[in-house]
Amino acid sequence: LVAMVYLALQSLHDRQPEIYRLLQDVAEHELEQWERIDELAPGDEPENDEVSDIPSLPETTPTRLFWTIEWNRSGLDILPRLQVPRKRGNGWVKGTLLLLHDFLECRDLPHPVDRALKDIVSIEAVGRPYMDSVQALMILADHDLVEMDGEPVEILVHGFTPCIHREGDRFCVSIGPEREVWRQGRVRETPTGYVISELNSQRLHVIPVSHSWKRFAWELVASRPFPRGVLKHVLAQLVPHSERIGIRLPEEMGAPLVDSPADLHLVLRSSPRSELECALRVRDAKGRFFAPTEGPAVFLDTLEGKKIQRARDIRRENREAFQARYRLHLDRASEIAPWTWRLPTIDDALELLQRAEELAAEGLFSVVWDPSTTHPMRVVGPIEPKNLVVRVKRKRDWFGLEGSCRAPAGEIPVEQLLEGVDGHRHGRYTEIRPGEFAEIAHEFASQLRRLRDTVHGKPGELEIGETAALALRDLAEQQKVSVTSDRHWQACLQRLSTAEALDPVPPEGLLAELRDYQVEGYRWLRRLSEWGVGACLADDMGLGKTVQMLAVLLDRASRGPALVIAPTSVGFNWLREA
Repeated sequence: LVAMVYLALQSLHDRQPEIYRLLQDVAEHELEQWERIDELAPGDEPENDEVSDIPSLPETTPTRLFWTIEWNRSGLDILPRLQVPRKRGNGWVKGTLLLLHDFLECRDLPHPVDRALKDIVSIEAVGRPYMDSVQALMILADHDLVEMDGEPVEILVHGFTPCIHREGDRFCVSIGPEREVWRQGRVRETPTGYVISELNSQRLHVIPVSHSWKRFAWELVASRPFPRGVLKHVLAQLVPHSERIGIRLPEEMGAPLVDSPADLHLVLRSSPRSELECALRVRDAKGRFFAPTEGPAVFLDTLEGKKIQRARDIRRENREAFQARYRLHLDRASEIAPWTWRLPTIDDALELLQRAEELAAEGLFSVVWDPSTTHPMRVVGPIEPKNLVVRVKRKRDWFGLEGSCRAPAGEIPVEQLLEGVDGHRHGRYTEIRPGEFAEIAHEFASQLRRLRDTVHGKPGELEIGETAALALRDLAEQQKVSVTSDRHWQACLQRLSTAEALDPVPPEGLLAELRDYQVEGYRWLRRLSEWGVGACLADDMGLGKTVQMLAVLLDRASRGPALVIAPTSVGFNWLREA
């Protein structure tokens, strides 16, 4: 604006003095305004490039959830307290009690126990959150951060198996703890079982019972003691169900109790579309599979021809199953049935298979595939350059290529590796064979593809030409792949090095002036001829392909005559340009 005003002043200075003075006042006002703005800017500040002047990120206070169990008139409450460390650094504050609504709002729960508890919270029809006490206590059974009524608590998980024991001169039937615990303690029934608080004790008993067995279980617990003469009738009622829920008899009946812990298994099932489902199951001494804590906790069997009662360790099963669930990160998968999950993506499935192999090696569980699986998925392990060995040997007009790569799951022939390097990629993994996946670094895979593009031949007999020298040399030098070869291949590599070092210039006898792109074409052809491999120079008509080739022939004239094979239609052109 100021510049425009002064241009106008120049034209009005002599012709219109009044307008000139008015416009001059406007211009001076505009200049004063900008001078005031300049005065408002802060003064120079000393330069400081110190890293310490960069603002630090705000510190986050660590938190944890401490679980509290309280009995009240309405039953049993299991709620978390949000705790932070004491300012003096010795322990944690009592914390704030969170209702289930607040607990559901918690994000990024660091402890897998907390995540598992969050997963079992459901919303009732009235919109109120609900946590099943039996399921919650099974998760909390071996957790350190839990108390009942302000004191440490012991949580014992039992199997749903009827137990006949003596009570004075009579017999009675119980499930889980002894009958007196049921009679004297506080009992909480949920849709999935029972919780019993032992009288005058910091001990909780948890008995998971499915809905279909609830009435049966309660009738047993509520039954009165009976004389020995009725025992035979009671057994006649219970034994038919022993295959499903088991039965424990008094040892005086001639069947001693033998501890027989069931082994934990990870059962896998995949589909032809590479979808993976997995389940945690225990296998008892009879070879039967059950979900952890389910099935007969005590059952009749024979050992060396004698009747015995085998007893599973239900508490151990529960502990190991949750440990496996957490370490396999299954608390982040989609649970489709109790102790059964579906992995949402192939990446997740392969990550699980990798972790499962490591945990199985530790002895946490055994891995078995469902017999119905027709395409078991397998991670063959990482494919690393240092484990690849390649051999090259002269075979008449070509070179033979063979070798293999050592992987954790076994040897992979180089032919299969080159075929599989272009398989479907899923995150870190490449499907190198149907159902078999491997980790291959992107750069290594790219160089393997370069080699594969130079390979031909029939299955089992790979062949390469001299043009494969670049790809093989880069694998050896950049990836440290072991490449062994005969003297013929070494001579090819030597010619390649000579060609790369060559700096050709158009020969003096060439009676033509090459354009820049023609010089580049000549230099390229000249290096390839030095290497001894073929080339294809393609361009539009009239752009000088013939003269570029003539320059190469002229440069190599001292090596003897050259044979030109060309269509008769271009023969006169060759004669004219030559």
